[in-house]
Amino acid sequence: MPDFLPVPPAELWQATLEHLRLSLIALLCAVALAVPLAVWLADKRRWAEGVLQVTNILQTIPSLALLGLLIPFVGIGSPPVLIALTLYALLPIFQNTYLGLSQIDPAIKEAHTAFGLSRWQALWRIELPMALPAMISGIRTASVLIIGTATLAALIGAGGLGNLILLGIDRNNMAMTFTGALLSALLAVLVSGGIGILQKSKHKIPITAALLAILI
Repeated sequence: MPDFLPVPPAELWQATLEHLRLSLIALLCAVALAVPLAVWLADKRRWAEGVLQVTNILQTIPSLALLGLLIPFVGIGSPPVLIALTLYALLPIFQNTYLGLSQIDPAIKEAHTAFGLSRWQALWRIELPMALPAMISGIRTASVLIIGTATLAALIGAGGLGNLILLGIDRNNMAMTFTGALLSALLAVLVSGGIGILQKSKHKIPITAALLAILI
């Protein structure tokens, strides 16, 4: 093991992959829930505000408390962590997608009739591409939130970079704690940067297709 590493490289790699796996699965689950819900409620303001209130309330529940509430129902390990991370990610994704769709000019929404497009064709060709930057911005915010919160997975045996942080605290090893925190921060930056590239892309239709394929 290199002198500058507090743990073997194989363990660092394994912990990083576990952390990334938990985070990406939770992010995809949140997208699969929040985006279709926002599309459905884009023209139903009262219902959308109710969903926003619920997701806001979920954000106020402390992470440890939420995990503690979930353990009696789904046990320990990955399931409660994935559920908690998914719930925390719903707000930014739903809010941004809903705002992106609801702020489209009504005249543009009604234009599909003049062009002979069905409601779904208009959604696919006009509305989703216009709302895509806001949608991706919400996904980007959610990804950073999830990766940071996923360090708590180690508390209930789900692995990830939180293991390094907890072991470092337990052994009074600041290098190990710093390594776990640094790798978690780097993961958040890399994932956020990758999503940011999509956000700036001019090829909105292919990206929309990719997101819908993920949802399916």
